Order: sequence, then C-alpha cells, then structure tokens
Amino acid sequence: MIKRALLSLLWFAAFLAFIFVAGALGYRLPYIGLTASLVIPFAPLIALVSFFLAGVAFLAAQSRRTTSRMVVVALSTIAGLGAMYISYVVASTFARENVRFDPLAAILAGLPIHAAPTADTRIVFDTQAASPVALSIYRPARGARLAPVIFYVHGGGWVWGDRDDAAPMLRWLADRGWLVVSTDYTLSTPTTNLWNFTHGQVGCAAAWVKANIARYGGDPARIGIVGESAGGNLAVNVSYMAALGELESTCGGEVPKFKAVSVSFPVVDPASFNRNPDRVLAQASRDMTTSYTGGDPDQFPQRYAAISSFKHINRQAPPTLIIVGEADHLVPPEPAYEFARQASAVGIDARLVRVPFADHGFTVVPGSLGDQGFRQMTAAWFSRHGLTP
Repeated sequence: MIKRALLSLLWFAAFLAFIFVAGALGYRLPYIGLTASLVIPFAPLIALVSFFLAGVAFLAAQSRRTTSRMVVVALSTIAGLGAMYISYVVASTFARENVRFDPLAAILAGLPIHAAPTADTRIVFDTQAASPVALSIYRPARGARLAPVIFYVHGGGWVWGDRDDAAPMLRWLADRGWLVVSTDYTLSTPTTNLWNFTHGQVGCAAAWVKANIARYGGDPARIGIVGESAGGNLAVNVSYMAALGELESTCGGEVPKFKAVSVSFPVVDPASFNRNPDRVLAQASRDMTTSYTGGDPDQFPQRYAAISSFKHINRQAPPTLIIVGEADHLVPPEPAYEFARQASAVGIDARLVRVPFADHGFTVVPGSLGDQGFRQMTAAWFSRHGLTP
C-alpha cells in the first residue's frame, strides 16, 4: 500500500512538472501558458527535481517494468530537459549583457537563505497625505566620499505593495556601494483614484532625497531611479518629467534630475494594460487601472494619456534600461518594445532587453536567474552612466 502511494505521488509530481514546463515553453497558449510565471524563477530547481524523479522511476522500473513507471520516466525527463532549456535561454540572454550567475543561488531561489534584510533607516517624508508616507534607506559601508544614490519605486499596479518589497535586491545594491532609498506612495483604491497625485508624491520623496540625503552619506548630485511594473511606469514618468522641469512635488522642494533609469516589465501604456487580452488576468489588469484612474480609457482618455510613458518621451530624458519578459501575461510586453524604439528615435540612450519565456515578475524571487540578471544589469547600467560607487 505504501509503495503504491509513493508511486502515485511520483507519477503526480512528474505529471505536474511536465504540465508546468510545457506551459512555460508554450506560454502563448491560453490558461496553461500562465505556468511561465511559476517556472521561470525556479527553472534550475525544477530541472534537478525532474531528473531526480526520472532517476527514481527508472530504478523502480528495473525491478518491475510497467507502463505507469515508464510514463513517469518519460514525463520527468521531458520536464527536466525543458526546464534546462528554459534556464539556458534565460541565462544566455543575460550572459550576453555580461551578467555572471551564481548557480547555487539560482537553484536555491526563494528559499530562506534569501530572507529579506531590514532597512537601516525609516523616514516619514510626507505628513500631508491621508496617512503618513515613509521611505527606507539602505546604507553602504562608510566610504571616503558621498555614495551615488539609487531611488527605488515599488510596483503593485498602483494599488498594493510597499517600499520594502524588493529588500534583498536593495540591500545587494547597498552592499556594492550605492546608498539606496525606497519610497512608499499612497495607494489607489476603487474609490480613491490618485492618477493625478502619485507622480507628485513620488516627486515629493525625490525632493526629500535631494535636500537631505547628504546627511546619510549620499550624493544629491548623482541619483538614479529604479522601478518595476507600475513602479516602472512611475520611474520613467517621474524621471522624464523631471528632466524637463515639469514634475511638481506635492510637498515642495526641488525635484532632482536623475542620471539614469532602470526598469523591469514597466507599464508604459496603461491603456493597453487595461485592455489586457489574457483570458485569466484581464480582470486584474482592468481592476488596477480603473482604481488608479477612475475608469476605462474610453471614459477617461485624457487621464490615460497623462500617465502614459509615451507622453513624456523627450530628448533630455536620462539613459533608460528596460528589461521585459516576452511571456508577460499581466502587462502586454509589446508597448515596451515600441516605447524603447520611440525613445531611441528621439535620441534617448534606451536599451531594451527582451527575456524569452519570462512572465511578469520574473525578477522578484531572490536569487533567481531573473533577479540576478536585473540586479547586475542595473548596477552596470548605473556605473556606465556616472553613478559608479
């Protein structure tokens, strides 16, 4: 009985691995393609586990060859090879950008060894909002001069998330010499639509950084900005508006001009995000955008135009790194491709990196291939554009 239960468990695990990897490889397929979001961060581990299952099933088949055991061998082997292929393609994409991976960290992605560190300092920068809004500071080891600053804006569709969501990455950057500041902003709700407020509030946080960061060891003349998803939208918009002197802080002060931008899977076109065609995630996309703007693009075209990153493209905008997953089911990736093209056309130093098989959020699991790639490419991009620690 126990042996039969173990074999059933083995068959189920092999089948699950096969389905998940098949979905990631066929990410354009409806429904099943959503497994890409689960497979990509853990592909190296899935490959190892699949080959282990195949080995166990193969040994079991030596004592008694049955159809079910051979099916387990076949499914596990195919899943392992598929996960290896995905890992290779993703790693190769980043390797072409001079990323050097830690294989063990990739295999152990998301495990407790990557537990989120705490920030060194917490500051309330906006007391005028409905509730106080804070930022976190991650400080590098004290050096002989002021450190360049990385200003991070979290994602979450403008409706959830907080400043410490990316704490492992932020600490990693701080450990390599940057002073990192991560800001909160007041989140939108179905009844509180902050599309015309959030840019200015992020500007308020940036103005606080410019006025005060020297006291914490940061250089107010060397600030870069990072954002993911909706935070990528805000990072691009805020930095591009600041470049023209068009960003007004909600709390006064002088908004800095950012030296460089790095974003992953940014919502550069909220209207296309609202119209996401994915059969499973379409409603989630619509709920986020309607909470932020108050309605759909047909109802409020001017609001969507105001928050579109395309509107803010200008020749003075800072160098911009854009990393996008080609399998993004939440935020359609095609607008990001077009944004990079248009930004480059006006003279912005815009670099687009398309990551095959990668779904939305593929950088957020600590230690994963996507996380390692985004960290290292961001560090290299900022160093290349005047923000060397």
